[in-house]
Amino acid sequence: MDTSPRIEAGEGKPIRYSKPPALARGQSKIQNPKSKIGMTQTVTLELPDFLAQHIEQTASVTHRPVEELLLEWIGYVVPVESLPDDRILALCDLQMESTQQQHLSDLLDRNREGELNAIDRQHLDILMQIYRQGLLQKAKALKEAVSRGLRSSLEGES
Repeated sequence: MDTSPRIEAGEGKPIRYSKPPALARGQSKIQNPKSKIGMTQTVTLELPDFLAQHIEQTASVTHRPVEELLLEWIGYVVPVESLPDDRILALCDLQMESTQQQHLSDLLDRNREGELNAIDRQHLDILMQIYRQGLLQKAKALKEAVSRGLRSSLEGES
């Protein structure tokens, strides 16, 4: 039995992202393996084609599961100020995954040399979006950590 998430589309209809039957509503506890988020709820989303394609492309470029990306993107709309201390500190230490960082570095080098094709430029754009969003989240978390007294101020440090 296939236990991977799937995206289904009907002609002219929004794409429906759903978990396979083994992970149907009320039957499982799903955890993000990279964080301690505990029990969660299963949600079914109907996405327009363009959005589902963007998510699938981003997942492919970044070598990450679709559900991990969706969790991350949804997390961006949660105000950093509302997060518990442990999540704030985790965001303070946020770094791009090493494979993504290496791919980004390679694309940036090739871009400086004028060697990118259209697909490579799309990959570079996606990775830069991820980098910028992560940097923004990290900055917000650092500001909040300082205001809560979890981290010392960065002013005057070298």
